[in-house]
Amino acid sequence: MQNLQVLPAQPEEFKTAQVVARVGSEVILASDRDAQLAEILTKQKMQIPPDQKEEIYAVLNRQMLQQMINTKLVYNDAMRTIPKEGITQITANINQGFDKEQLPELMKTNSATTRQELEEKLRAKGTSLDSVRRMYFEQVLTHEWMRQQVKTEEQVPLANVLGYYQEHLDDYKFTAQARWEELMVSFDRYSNKAAAFAALADMGNQVMQGAPFSEVAKARSQGPTAADGGGYDWTNQGSLSSKELDQALFGLALPLNSLSQIIESKNGFYIIRVLERKPGGKKSFEDAQGEIKKKIKEDNHDKQVKKYLDELRQKTPVWTIYDDQPGGIDGPKKPS
Repeated sequence: MQNLQVLPAQPEEFKTAQVVARVGSEVILASDRDAQLAEILTKQKMQIPPDQKEEIYAVLNRQMLQQMINTKLVYNDAMRTIPKEGITQITANINQGFDKEQLPELMKTNSATTRQELEEKLRAKGTSLDSVRRMYFEQVLTHEWMRQQVKTEEQVPLANVLGYYQEHLDDYKFTAQARWEELMVSFDRYSNKAAAFAALADMGNQVMQGAPFSEVAKARSQGPTAADGGGYDWTNQGSLSSKELDQALFGLALPLNSLSQIIESKNGFYIIRVLERKPGGKKSFEDAQGEIKKKIKEDNHDKQVKKYLDELRQKTPVWTIYDDQPGGIDGPKKPS
């Protein structure tokens, strides 16, 4: 007796649903696209502002459809290549995995206690258990087939790693940092600069006479971190809008844990105290080579995946509802 392919059934109710793409003889339905997107958004707990919903969904729908097209391309290639008896065994194994792992998770996620209740809740979302099972089958088969078709070298030659490091030296440079605290008065709160200067000088004298810096800052400072005692966490050199403060922090003329002179900037007067400094520098090749090897491997893998998918597209006709729109499935280009 001839072996039959036992594939998840295509739900009858979706045969007339909107087709958003065709990949060879396979179709992608809007309901399946929407269900997959909803699942991802739920897992990521992504909240979309109501006033941006239409614009964001327009982008997400395109991205989701592109992923589903890629899955279909690889799925079709696998189905064409794998012998029927192999597909039968693979289908049985994947269905068994679905029932053991995915089904309980679906029941939990949808707060369902029976399969009938789960089916009803899935239908309310525009999908069905058969549809979810079929998509799971396609995704697992696609993943395994892709893994077999796209193979990259495990070892990355040291010369390639060193070459990448030398070509991207700026990526491995890091700036000096400082952890510090400030007392500050704003010009717009005083009748003139002299009054502002006197107020800050009085704060500085309090600290010099033994008052805790943080307590003086909380009581009298007008800086953005005054309520927290005037402290700043690690700050990168060059990240401050005030050149005067940046120079005082990183010029090294100010010893650690010493009060600075009063510094004038465009918005007010400051007294700062540097608590710690870290010098700038460059990550050594020895420290960077691990991440570079990983980056090169990922880049090589991505190139191989793209090459494989491009070859499949040349052999498989693909149509989407976006074909006649500007930019196609990628959407209109944003003005530069």
